[in-house]
Amino acid sequence: MGMAIIVAISLTGCVAGDTLGTAWERQIEEPLLNYVVLTQEIVWPLTGDSISRMLELWFVPPNRFKACYGEPDSQIIVADGTRLWTYAPENRQVLVQEQGSELTWRDSPLGHLLKVEPATVRTDTTLEGRLGQLLTWLDESGECQFTRVEAFVPFGEQWPWRARLVDVGGNSTTYSLLRWHREPASADIDGIFVLDIPRGVEIVPLD
Repeated sequence: MGMAIIVAISLTGCVAGDTLGTAWERQIEEPLLNYVVLTQEIVWPLTGDSISRMLELWFVPPNRFKACYGEPDSQIIVADGTRLWTYAPENRQVLVQEQGSELTWRDSPLGHLLKVEPATVRTDTTLEGRLGQLLTWLDESGECQFTRVEAFVPFGEQWPWRARLVDVGGNSTTYSLLRWHREPASADIDGIFVLDIPRGVEIVPLD
């Protein structure tokens, strides 16, 4: 779950011709507050099940973010730079643990995969009436959580409209970008990356 969030975040900064890894590294040099709205669709081919929901993201590189998933299975995940907080209202629990280095994914198998040139680049792809490039990365190492990553970047745009990740089990997660706003990160944004825990909710330490 956390890795997929970071991939969605990194896609918002990708410029056509860049790898996702270099786009991410460029963002590290720009400590801006980012607000992103996406749709997320997950498909499990073996069972025929799927879900579609909204996803709101606030993040400041390199390691602070807040992700709010809509229904079904609503969830709030907050990384404050030190600890990772996960709240599922349905379970009435907050899981909290040390924020691991995997949340930056810079040295992860997925991070390494996206720093190389795409395996294929198609320039004749159309999405919602827009012509653009479809970039595809394939993992041949067997170490990555995802075996295939695709990103569609319309010509003339600075970020992908859609990204699709396929994991080792054949399940796919597709993110479609609806909105992206960036502004200077001021000192009063710290409250964004604090989880507001409702009264009566159990806090469960994982470490």
